[in-house]
Amino acid sequence: MHILYVVHGYKPAFRFGGPIWSVCAVAEEMVARGHRVTVFTTNSNLNEDLDVPVDQPIQVDGVEVWYFKHVDLMRRYFWWLPYLSQSMGYLYAPAMRRAIIEILPSVDLVHTQMPFVYPGAIAGRLAISAHKPLFYNQRGGFHPERLKYRGLKKKLYIDLVEKPIMRKASGLIALTTEEIDSYRALGIQPRATSSQMELTS
Repeated sequence: MHILYVVHGYKPAFRFGGPIWSVCAVAEEMVARGHRVTVFTTNSNLNEDLDVPVDQPIQVDGVEVWYFKHVDLMRRYFWWLPYLSQSMGYLYAPAMRRAIIEILPSVDLVHTQMPFVYPGAIAGRLAISAHKPLFYNQRGGFHPERLKYRGLKKKLYIDLVEKPIMRKASGLIALTTEEIDSYRALGIQPRATSSQMELTS
């Protein structure tokens, strides 16, 4: 099976925290089990850029990883508006879209990580358009307390971008019961399996 993981950062981008560790571990485990794994990510490490080759594949502990050069649109165009500029950023990576289109015919499934960023949005849309199975992981991004911070911006983005993707995804991943509840609070009505915490819309 060929799995495409699309994530905002990949090791050594550990400034992003927990998701990076877990995605790396899963990707390496899938390779160890004999699957072909490709990771599409950005060269961001939160408030700095990684010193890695960009827009080309490299091997990272046995995993094929593409680090795409990101452009900080919020800080570039809205530096004068702290509400938009003082955030992690949208992580827009211009070359990522074409690369996803080119690799999708060989991919068996796409797994995205984390809302509110370009990699997840573009991968979700393109996977759906190509009729590829899409698995969507929110990584706690919809927790009510998190949604209070810059709440208006997040609400608009969820309604316009995230909900259409979630409703067409093959599966929604929840790591906790709180994540199940947060999907439902957004009006997404999943079916939960208690053992795997995997949701389908």
